[in-house]
Amino acid sequence: MTTIPTIDLRRLSPSADGRSVELERLRRTVGSVGAFYLVGHGVEPEAADRAVDLCRRFFALPEAERRAIEMVNSSHFRGYTALGNELTQGRPDWREEVDIGSERPARRETDGSPYWGLQGPNQWPSALPELRPAILAWIERLQAWRPIWRAAWPNR
Repeated sequence: MTTIPTIDLRRLSPSADGRSVELERLRRTVGSVGAFYLVGHGVEPEAADRAVDLCRRFFALPEAERRAIEMVNSSHFRGYTALGNELTQGRPDWREEVDIGSERPARRETDGSPYWGLQGPNQWPSALPELRPAILAWIERLQAWRPIWRAAWPNR
């Protein structure tokens, strides 16, 4: 393979001709390549540009501002991880990241499954207050894709 595949979300809608073929293509792509370009999602380029710009601005903040929301402060694995602090099989991953998800009330593993311990509030940098509303709006917009994702992986 020399290119990253492109998946057209319109071909995955419940009324699309050839939907089952495209769902299988999506499953194969995720399982083999692990990445794809997504088109036909209806998100305006300006919204995507805004989200990328805000993420760049977050990573351009002084280290102390980024570390103010370090993941170690969250029992829900939400927040910032500095370069080299993420470990995979005991070895550092050389990336800097911030983990943000849907804003939800805190839940504990005692709610029936260890998975629920991941549910909870995000941490937001006080130095970039516009990040929260923009990213939460982005996440909300992406939720429209959830029925398609569930159709591709019905047992998850």
